[in-house]
Amino acid sequence: MEKNLYAAALEGDITTFLQLLAEDHLLLEKAILNCEDKNPLHLAAMMGHVDFIEAILQLNDSSSYYYHMCLARDRNGRNPLQLAVIYGKLDVLRVLLHNDGFQAALEKTEGFICKLCVKFNQQQALEMLIKAIKDPEFINDKNEDGMTMLHLDIYYKQYMIIMYFLLRRSLFPKNMYIRVKIRNANGKTAIDLLLAKRDIDGISRSTLECLEMSARLEDKDVHSPHEWLEKFGDTVMIVASLIATMAFQTGLSPPGGVWQDDLKEGPNPHKIGEAVMAQTHPKYYKLLMVTNTIAFVSSLWTIIMLIGVLTLRNKKLMQSLAFAMWLAVATIAITYAVSLVTIAPKDARGKLSEASEIAVIVLLVWSGWIVTAVRESNCL
Repeated sequence: MEKNLYAAALEGDITTFLQLLAEDHLLLEKAILNCEDKNPLHLAAMMGHVDFIEAILQLNDSSSYYYHMCLARDRNGRNPLQLAVIYGKLDVLRVLLHNDGFQAALEKTEGFICKLCVKFNQQQALEMLIKAIKDPEFINDKNEDGMTMLHLDIYYKQYMIIMYFLLRRSLFPKNMYIRVKIRNANGKTAIDLLLAKRDIDGISRSTLECLEMSARLEDKDVHSPHEWLEKFGDTVMIVASLIATMAFQTGLSPPGGVWQDDLKEGPNPHKIGEAVMAQTHPKYYKLLMVTNTIAFVSSLWTIIMLIGVLTLRNKKLMQSLAFAMWLAVATIAITYAVSLVTIAPKDARGKLSEASEIAVIVLLVWSGWIVTAVRESNCL
């Protein structure tokens, strides 16, 4: 009966398929368990029998059938979705992707599915996969040799595919474009591989021009605000968290510590737990608390803005983030200067105060110049 099932899959005979299932409800499970090469879904995908595949999907409780059959590999290590790509069965590919076939698309056989698209010159299938999966890393994934789809395009001389995707990057989802400057395991970019070829003809030169143009665009994208933030977002978050921690600690443990006793009478009445500095250096203490509070709040503001920018991708939030980070750095610097002057002996306090003021001014000017330079370079 299983032979009849395979014959029905090969012919796309839905009537026979349903009759066989009526006679044996466990027929599909048996086919999956006994399969040593291709299961019925492999055969239907190879032959482009969309109706037969949809008949499997429409069965009651067919999700388990479909999941295992779609991920099952034949003797060459290929699943049904990969066979649909190889044979250019776009309708089958569309149905499989629509019915949660993304895991099958991400299965690595012969490297990854992009390699199959390139190797068998299936440009439309590749375009369909890119639009369906919408994963920025999918199109730039590397195989076991560290080669991306672009490296393989050069290797197999699929120059038309290269130019097609490089020139039509705007048609794909945001950030779904081929990165030209990725290096393989040998440290070579696609441009390096193309230049190393001896048979440089007209189409090779055109491809090289497309690659070089895309490399220039890639440089601009790297310096765009969102690309920059995604690259250094973790570092910014760590710095902001560190400043918040420092400010919090300074607020609870100011220079000089806190009084350990209560004193209701005398020149410096105080309560236990109050800051000593508030009595000994009241002006510096007020300045310390103001700058420290600003540092603490602005660092928290930075963290909140960072989360908002990464989720909302808003340019105004980027500008607010830059200002908040600058404010946090500047005020924590002033806090440090005030603390340093406060705990210094009287004979060293004057010179130390002047040096701290100069250092803070230099820091403010320098950080302000950095923010301005970044904005002018279109990073913000």
